Amino acid sequence: MPNRLIKQTSPYLLQHSENPVDWYPWGHEAFEEAKRRDSPILLSIGYSACHWCHVMEKESFEDSSIAAQMNRDFVNIKVDREERPDVDDIYMSAVQAISGSGGWPLTVFLSPDGLPFWGGTYFPPQPRGGHPGFPQILEAVADAFANRRTELHESSKKIMDYVGRLGEGEVTELISPHYLDEAFQDLKKQFDWDWGGFGNPIKFPQPLVLTYLLRYSQWNKESEALDMVEFSLMKMIFGGIYDHVGGGFHRYSTDRQWLVPHFEKMLYDNALMAHLFLNVFQETGRHVFRDVSLDIFEYVFRDLTRSDGLFFSAEDADSDGEEGIFYTWTPEELDDVLGNELGNKVARDMHVTQEGNFEGRSIPHPNHSSWNRPLEDQNNNPWLLISKEDRKKLLAYRSERNRPFRDEKCILSWNAMMVCALSDGYLATGNESLRKHAIQNVQTCLNIEKSNGELFRSVKGLNCSGGAFLEDYASFIKACIAVHEITFDPKWLSEAHRLTDLMLGKFWQGEEVIPYDAALGDETLIVRPRSLFDNPIPCGSSQAAGALLALSRLLGIAKYYDIAIGILTGIPKSLYAQPTSAGNFLSTYSSLIFPCVEIAVVGGDLGAIKLFQRVVGGKYMPNRAFTGSILGDSYEFGVEIPLLKGRLEDVGLTMAFLCENYSCQLPTNSPLELASQINDFLRNDE
Repeated sequence: MPNRLIKQTSPYLLQHSENPVDWYPWGHEAFEEAKRRDSPILLSIGYSACHWCHVMEKESFEDSSIAAQMNRDFVNIKVDREERPDVDDIYMSAVQAISGSGGWPLTVFLSPDGLPFWGGTYFPPQPRGGHPGFPQILEAVADAFANRRTELHESSKKIMDYVGRLGEGEVTELISPHYLDEAFQDLKKQFDWDWGGFGNPIKFPQPLVLTYLLRYSQWNKESEALDMVEFSLMKMIFGGIYDHVGGGFHRYSTDRQWLVPHFEKMLYDNALMAHLFLNVFQETGRHVFRDVSLDIFEYVFRDLTRSDGLFFSAEDADSDGEEGIFYTWTPEELDDVLGNELGNKVARDMHVTQEGNFEGRSIPHPNHSSWNRPLEDQNNNPWLLISKEDRKKLLAYRSERNRPFRDEKCILSWNAMMVCALSDGYLATGNESLRKHAIQNVQTCLNIEKSNGELFRSVKGLNCSGGAFLEDYASFIKACIAVHEITFDPKWLSEAHRLTDLMLGKFWQGEEVIPYDAALGDETLIVRPRSLFDNPIPCGSSQAAGALLALSRLLGIAKYYDIAIGILTGIPKSLYAQPTSAGNFLSTYSSLIFPCVEIAVVGGDLGAIKLFQRVVGGKYMPNRAFTGSILGDSYEFGVEIPLLKGRLEDVGLTMAFLCENYSCQLPTNSPLELASQINDFLRNDE
């Protein structure tokens, strides 16, 4: 018989709806029941693509005897961390205070009023490796709650004191390049100069950190920052962390060499990585980086896009009860698809062997000797060493296998990050499909907002999970700005302006300069969370600062600029000294240091306007304000755009205007001249 989770929208919660555990969703009902029974709460937090979450479910939550023990002694709450990042942030901080580490599945024991007193992550069903089994944990916690409650209360006080102090420290105050230089030097020391990236042995791609290094390299050409970025990306795409048959990045690598990944695929990883590869293409002109980004987009359109243009959140690591089996190959399978001669060649080039490199099968990845091959061969994807036609055959063969589970909820902030990548992708490549998908996605999100009455956190089918968080608002505002850049329709800036004012009203409190992640009103939260770490996605505060800066420059609203400055100088200076957890903060902070270029394009010739857009998209200019107007279109200007003031007269030509540091170049109707002006700006920026 299904439990209460059967009425939820989250695919992760629905996966647990047939458990014998009497699960409650997060909400007042569970807390009232705990108070009525005077029972502790067992809070279990995970997400659909989490391998060990599924392991713990199979071993413990599907076990009738363990479930009976849980139901007898606890009120059990199951949370999807992707739907409720606020709940996850609070109790992850608590477990980190208890044990010094965290992760998922997250298992936390609470008093009936929600205060944590003990917790951990994965627990096995029987004692293992000197650690007690989950039933022994449950028995000990229930006994402590019954007989040593005062002691647990003191533990809760210490934990909450720790959680309450998070984010405190000496504030930054000054706007200085010193923080950027120090961050670079720290990253340089941590960098893996053999295999790229950061970490040993577990390695995440860290696109936010690499994006900061890319920005820093543009300001400090003498540094090794660009080398670090290019080297890391090339090592990744020659490893197994990239799906060389279907495209897209897996979550992380379990080794320094990027060979054996944890096979789940997340929308946010692929949005941030696609955007990073595009930006490196804009900076270097190397087509391999462009091709990887387009390959990621093709994967997302094929496997993660629903009919109204929204993007699904993730694909699981497991299928047929085994991790990674969907993505691995044997030489015989290659022969079956490609024939013996070509199959043998691909097996050699892509390290597919009889012995295998993962549980008796092989994760395809290119032979590193191919680094010496021409990288601009457009016939074959240079990092794949497989022709496009042969790759299609392999993909068709693989698609007949049982696919990993796909989490079909659509999370607003993750969708917005993909829209920003698509928009930059259109400007950089002129690929109309990217433009179409970006516009459709943002319009669908606004349609849902209209029918739902507010911006949503996530939606599955037609059902929204709840209101948006700070990261959702800020990311979506940036997406609206990005879509304005590829359409020049002022309505997108009007929407960004409207949503920014809503965001300021929901997440700021009094005179405090740092916003909260959740809006006021949820009485089930024991504290109002305020996360300041960019890992693995941008935190709400750093995204908000970036959105406010960008919109202040486009709309000339000084208040937005001042609030952004308040965030960037109000956070603890110690945060900038932890660059692997502050990538987006550092990138946004650099926008205050590096010069900003303002570009406006005005005209009635759509073809000419697209040429100018390609010129702007052809160079990496992260610190830009870009706008325009298509004369003759029936756009309604709901906001004033200062960069267009006095420039909307139709002179019969499409004109471009470039300004920097309160000084403007002569207007031009030549895309080549605009390109020259941009190159001059970038040279002067060094």
